[in-house]
Amino acid sequence: ENGKVAIDFNASFRLEVVDFVSALDELTIITVNAPNATNVFSSIYSGFDSFANYNLLYRYSDDGKVFAGFSGVSASSNYSSSSFYVAQQNLLFLNFDNSLTAGSQANLFVNSVDFNFTGSNDTGTLKTVSNGYIGSRDSALIFSGTFQEFIIYNTEQSTNRTGIETNINDFYNIY
Repeated sequence: ENGKVAIDFNASFRLEVVDFVSALDELTIITVNAPNATNVFSSIYSGFDSFANYNLLYRYSDDGKVFAGFSGVSASSNYSSSSFYVAQQNLLFLNFDNSLTAGSQANLFVNSVDFNFTGSNDTGTLKTVSNGYIGSRDSALIFSGTFQEFIIYNTEQSTNRTGIETNINDFYNIY
């Protein structure tokens, strides 16, 4: 991707990490990735032990949108974008802040464009789980494409968003 180093997730590879976003009230996840296809469920990141105990499911959806489920709240009851992603190199900037009102606790920017996350639930503090996954948590929802950057802040970074996005975009020349 633009001559920069990338990890190729070929629909069978995942990266298992210690879950580092457990028990937080706010966080920011920034990724540079390029999905191979649109309208395919594919996981970006999940902190997951079971459907009763997960803190974050963050993925591309089969309807062309981006989805984030927090704190064990069901997929259909959490946040999804009103905008559609494109199968190309993308800079995604996800903010989560539990101190905001229900339905306003998450927002997503893709290539510096507000993707108008909508949701209705009060997500609460992220649960404590032991397993974290980049690409997928199991043989389902496997990400197919490339990752070039994956940054997690354990604080919400909305006031720094444009500066962070500019810095990353200047390096990768995405948009």
